[in-house]
Amino acid sequence: MVDELSSQLISRFDAVIIRGLPFIITKSLNQIFDQFHVLITV
Repeated sequence: MVDELSSQLISRFDAVIIRGLPFIITKSLNQIFDQFHVLITV
């Protein structure tokens, strides 16, 4: 019972991570580019 519940939670967590990874990567890349832009302009 507990194993089944935890496995469901883990699979759902994996799905969320896989779906959210591109968003997180693009967000962090945008922050990095912004910092580079500031460095270049200054």
